Amino acid sequence: MPTGNTLTIPARPKTSFAGDVLKLVSGTTLAQLLGILAAPLLTRLYTPEDFGTLALFTSITNIVCVFSCLRYEISIMLPDTDQEAANLLAVSLIFAVITSLLMLPLVFTMGRVFIAWINAPMLASTLWLIPLAVFVGATSVALNYWNTRTKNFSHLATVRVTNATVSLSAQVGFGYSTYATSGTLILGHIAGQLTGVTILLERLGRVNSQLLLKSVRFEDMISAARRHYRFPLFGTWAALLNTISWQLPAFLLSFYFSPAVVGYYALGLRLIQTPMSLIGNSIGQVFFQRASAARAQGILPQLVEDTFRQLVRIGFLPMVTLSIIGRDLFVFAFGQHWAEAGIYTQILGIWAFFWFVSSPMSTLFAVHEKQGLSLLWNIFLILTRFISLALGGYYQDARLSIVLFSLTGTLIYGVFEYIFDIHIRQFCKENTEYIHT
Repeated sequence: MPTGNTLTIPARPKTSFAGDVLKLVSGTTLAQLLGILAAPLLTRLYTPEDFGTLALFTSITNIVCVFSCLRYEISIMLPDTDQEAANLLAVSLIFAVITSLLMLPLVFTMGRVFIAWINAPMLASTLWLIPLAVFVGATSVALNYWNTRTKNFSHLATVRVTNATVSLSAQVGFGYSTYATSGTLILGHIAGQLTGVTILLERLGRVNSQLLLKSVRFEDMISAARRHYRFPLFGTWAALLNTISWQLPAFLLSFYFSPAVVGYYALGLRLIQTPMSLIGNSIGQVFFQRASAARAQGILPQLVEDTFRQLVRIGFLPMVTLSIIGRDLFVFAFGQHWAEAGIYTQILGIWAFFWFVSSPMSTLFAVHEKQGLSLLWNIFLILTRFISLALGGYYQDARLSIVLFSLTGTLIYGVFEYIFDIHIRQFCKENTEYIHT
């Protein structure tokens, strides 16, 4: 346990669940609105191949980012004391630096072999940016969990808007300056993330410097890391498999078809996630913070049921609408050459609804430290996605790959939601007993 006098961070505002969600939603709404407004410009400045290359780049960095901190960033939410949480933040940031440095030799020795395997030669000129993107992404995630723990949701909302503004401004600016390439799309993406991390680090130093300086000690970092060993032991692999399963379509569609098909899929998925993440991510982030506290208070079952019903009410109409008018919407907004992306959106719509409802609920695995169960779930998820996409590739039919991906995803997430809806009270009871033994 940390040494010295007990320290606390600045008093946290007492707000309602809806109030915290509203803070994040306001920032997310504005950020997503900027993305929607810029999308018609970007799709006319950049080609589907450019968007496909960006999708492949972010797929690589997302996979590495998910294990960069060994999942200790999630454990920041759980300790009773701010001192232990501060040590877990330090552990997370140290591992982020180590992983980024280890990526340098890998990129320069194995990078070109990998991009040749996935049939993405356009990535060659941006390989050197991968370690930087990994460091920025991993640091951003760790700082987001710290700010979630401390209920600085207004600050997180500001960072999201700033991220989007810088990223989109850079991408549009490059495009109109006759530098519209996949490389400038990637540079704009990194510029937005880097700006957000800079803002988060500045606030961390300004508001929490005393807590960090007096609480963070090497022996306390080791103690905290040992206390939460389940996160690297099980959580890392579960999260890695989950992230790979999300990025798998980009790699396999590029391998079997072309970066253009990846671009269609990436833009379609982006437009699906825009209305969903508008509220869903904010609900999920606040839910995680509230669920961590509700577990100890014995009120977690009611919180879960209320959140589940809210997600169902919110997500149903947008996804049904996209499933019906997806193609026409894409042709109107982005041009005829993006019609295929609209068709992909129609295919993925119902699956996206089930995913939207399930996503916040998945944080219960972390709340109850059931990383082993999460690992098994993600193994099953990635296997079904791989088989679905590979079958479409075998028959050289990109739409078949997307259809099978959507159908299996709908089935898996549907079963997941059924289990939580019917058995949530018993699930919470058993896990609460487990935690306190």
